[in-house]
Amino acid sequence: MDDKFSSHTSRKSRIGITISEASAMRRDGQLLLWMTCNLICRLRKLVDKVEIHVPSSVKMSTPPYIPFGSTSSNLRASLSYALRLCARDCNVECIDDDLQSQFDAVIVIGQDTATCAKAGFVKSVACSGWLAYVGDRDDLCSLTLPDTNNPFGAFAAACLVVGEVFKYVCKMKPDKGEMIESLCFSAYDLQCHFKPWKNLENPPLGNHVRLGNLHICGAGAVAHAFCQTLFPITGLNGNLFFIDRSADPNSPYEAITPTNLARYIMATNSDESSHKARLLADRMSLNGISTDFSDDGVQTYINSNNTKFSHVISCVDNNAARHAIQYQIPKMIHGGSTSELRSQVSIYDLAYDECQCLKCYNDMEDTAIDDDPRKKLANMSVEERKVLAVERGVNPDIVEQYLRDPTCGSLGNDSIQKFADTNNMSEFSVNFVSTLTGVLLAGEIVKSKNRPLVPTLDGRQKADASYAFFSNTCRLSPIKPKSSCWCSHGVSTPRDIHKQIWSVVHKAQSRRGLI
Repeated sequence: MDDKFSSHTSRKSRIGITISEASAMRRDGQLLLWMTCNLICRLRKLVDKVEIHVPSSVKMSTPPYIPFGSTSSNLRASLSYALRLCARDCNVECIDDDLQSQFDAVIVIGQDTATCAKAGFVKSVACSGWLAYVGDRDDLCSLTLPDTNNPFGAFAAACLVVGEVFKYVCKMKPDKGEMIESLCFSAYDLQCHFKPWKNLENPPLGNHVRLGNLHICGAGAVAHAFCQTLFPITGLNGNLFFIDRSADPNSPYEAITPTNLARYIMATNSDESSHKARLLADRMSLNGISTDFSDDGVQTYINSNNTKFSHVISCVDNNAARHAIQYQIPKMIHGGSTSELRSQVSIYDLAYDECQCLKCYNDMEDTAIDDDPRKKLANMSVEERKVLAVERGVNPDIVEQYLRDPTCGSLGNDSIQKFADTNNMSEFSVNFVSTLTGVLLAGEIVKSKNRPLVPTLDGRQKADASYAFFSNTCRLSPIKPKSSCWCSHGVSTPRDIHKQIWSVVHKAQSRRGLI
C-alpha cells in the first residue's frame, strides 16, 4: 500500500471535528459523531491532537450507544470520557466554542453545521437512516434528512469521512485514487449514488429487530464493528454466541494487544490482555441481548461440541478456520474481510447451486516459507523484533527460534504473515476499513431476518459486495462455485447434504422468524 501514498514525515496531524447543536440533538447525529471520533482517536501514529466542538447543553440520546461510556446524561461529558478511554497516542479535547486552532483536517458533522476553523482539508458529512452523505457543505445543506434510530448510515458515513481524512493526511498520490467530492453511499442497496440524490430507498428498521441465533466466529476488528453497529438498535432480540481463542495461560500473547486496540472499537485501553470472545459477549449483554462465548478457538470448539450451526458470521482471519466452519455445513454463512483499503462482505449459501461456499476461494495457505516477512524480521535488531512481536501478539522467543530454524518451533505460516506488512502503515489505519466491513455485515444480517427489508446479497444474483476506499466505489458481483472445490464433488455432495439437512428445518423456522 505504500506505493499509493507520497513520502510522509513522522509529524502527526491535528484533526478538528465540529457539530451544530441541532445536529447533535438528533439520534443519528450523535451516532455519526461517536463513530467518527472513535475512529479518529484510534489512528495510531497518525493523529496527535483531536479537538471536538460539542455544544455543552445537549443531552445523550437513549438507549445508550457507547458500550463503555460514563453514566453522565450530558453528551459532551460522556463523549469526552469515552474517547479518553479509547484514544491511541493522541490528546483529545472537547470544547463548547467553535474550533479556533489551525488544523490539518476538519470534519463538519451535520448539514446545518458551519465553522470558521482553518484547515488544509475540510469535509462535511451527514446521514439519515441507511444513507451516508459525504461532500461539501453546500451539497448537503439542501437535503431533507429525517432523524432515525438507524445506525447503519451514520456508522458508514463515519467510515467514509475518516477514510478521506486518512487519504489526505497520508498524501495519497493523485494517480492512485480519488477524493470524494459529493457522494451518497447506501448501506441498504450497497451502492454509491451521485447528485441529484432523490428517490433512494430508506426503509425504517421497525420497533422489533430479530437476529435469531448467530454464531460469530472470530472476535477481532470486524466482529467489534459488527457488534457496535447492532448495539444502539432498539427492540433488538436474538442470541449471539462468540467463538475465539483465549489467552494462553502461560503467556499474554494471544489476548488483546495494543495493536488490536487501534481497531477493536468496542474495547478500551484498559481491555488489553482481555479474552476477545468474552469481551464482546459482555459488551453486547449490556443492551439486554442474550450472549454466550467460547474461548476454545473455532476448530477446537467445533471438534468438541455437537452443535448444529444455523447461521454463522465468519470474522476469522485464516483459511483453516474458514474450512472448519464450512465443513459443518451451516444453513447460511455471512463473512466479512478486509484487504488494504477495501472492505468486503460475502454470503455463502449451499442452497443455491450457483453460489460460492466458504472454501471455494479460500484455499489453505501454502505451507512454504514466505521469505519476505522473514527477511524483514532478520534485518531488525533483537529489541526491534521483540517490540514488534508483542504488538503483533506473538511470543518474541518463538520469533527468535523461527529465525534460527524456520522448520523448528511453533511459529506457523499464519503467524509469520502478521509481520508481512512491517514497513506499511496499514496496522494503524485499517480501523475505518474493518469498521465499514462490520457495519455492512450487520446490515445484511438485519435485512435478511426482518421483513419487509430485503438483503442485497442473496446467494443468487449477488454474493459479494466490495467497497474500495481508494476509488470510492462499491462493486456487487455473483460468485460462482470453484469447479474443483469440495462443495460440488462426491456421491452425495455437500450441497446435496445441505438440502437434506436444512429443507424441512428452514421451512419450520422461517415461519417462526428464527432464521
